[in-house]
Amino acid sequence: MPAGRRSALWLLMFALLIASSLTSVNALVSYRGGGFMTQGDYEVDKEVVFSYDGSDLVAKLYKHGELVCTARYTRRAYGVTTDSLAIFNLNSFICDDAHSTWLMSYLYWDVKWGSKVAFALDTDTVAKGYQILSALERFGSSNTTAVIVDYSKAPPAYSIYPFDDFFWEPILIYRPENFTVEIVNGIKLFYDDGVRNETLQYVKEALGIVNELKEAYGPTIFEPYLFIFVSMNIPDIYGHEIGGHSMGSTKFMRDGFGNTTAVIAIHETAHSWFTDPYVKGSPYELKEGGAEFTGWYFSRKYFPQQFAKYMEGGWVCHNLGDPYFSGATKIIAQNYYIEKLSQVAGKNLTIFNIFRDYFGNATFYKVFTDADMKTFILEAVPHYLAADLGVDEGVLKESAGEIEEILSSIPQHPREVC
Repeated sequence: MPAGRRSALWLLMFALLIASSLTSVNALVSYRGGGFMTQGDYEVDKEVVFSYDGSDLVAKLYKHGELVCTARYTRRAYGVTTDSLAIFNLNSFICDDAHSTWLMSYLYWDVKWGSKVAFALDTDTVAKGYQILSALERFGSSNTTAVIVDYSKAPPAYSIYPFDDFFWEPILIYRPENFTVEIVNGIKLFYDDGVRNETLQYVKEALGIVNELKEAYGPTIFEPYLFIFVSMNIPDIYGHEIGGHSMGSTKFMRDGFGNTTAVIAIHETAHSWFTDPYVKGSPYELKEGGAEFTGWYFSRKYFPQQFAKYMEGGWVCHNLGDPYFSGATKIIAQNYYIEKLSQVAGKNLTIFNIFRDYFGNATFYKVFTDADMKTFILEAVPHYLAADLGVDEGVLKESAGEIEEILSSIPQHPREVC
């Protein structure tokens, strides 16, 4: 064989060998074309590829390179789509198959520990200048076009349906020229160019005390990671007039709270602890009351002027018929009770000691709490106090019962008078 032909053959064989290697290391390259995610060595079990043009949002699910379904966006639960930004969750897509299967069904039941799932933008969406962002990246890696989630890095409790944020936590597709992503105290702060400088600074200062919340409440499977702060030009994801929301490790606020912004930011961040599976989502007294108490306690300490404005402004209904106000008031009463008892015993306990144990127990596999406010006051608090103070639990339950009776006897007012 002539030398020229032998050289060409060797080059062809070498090229085929390289192509084969790329296909095995990076299963994405062979079936999507373009290979815009070729950096690094990884394999994924599934990939959800999003296409977006500023209005229409479509997701295609691939399993080991084969197309499983094409799903349309339905805005289930929450979401917003504008020309510059889409915020959505995986719960919002229905596949175009014979049974109109939810995309989450294909994803959920087949994801096992050690699996890797990629959420990526298709080449057309990338060409239009969009980028992708999600707090799910904390379980893997990311770049501007893809988030790869390695579920071997997620705590087991994270995937127990229906509490897991695999479907609930939002994914963002956005135009970078309209938004800024900044790291504040270890948290990604995402904001648009329409937010006011003054209120943006309030949010940054509120995020600056997150370590105190971590110290107060201990570990959570929903570690605060991404805070979305947008101007009033962008709709609320739930359609509310102003809007502050928590979705696992992601928080969302619109710039409509003025000089009480820090209080709301702390409240929403506190929902990393005061949420399912730690406390019941309904009734909301412990879930919202706990977050409200946290907003009161820490804003009174660090942002006294904003706290005063908040209490004057009527953001919550100031009576025990409102779950926010009622729950926060009851926790304050419990804190006072705990402090006095611990002082008698020569110790220095607060409500945070009990919450820290309370939330810490829920970080282990299938060890979830399911308490409402009454259960918390009558069962959880006496149990932990008895262990820490060496006081008979029955006596403490009796005292807690008296406090609950006093709090429950305060006259209720209809919400219309608030």
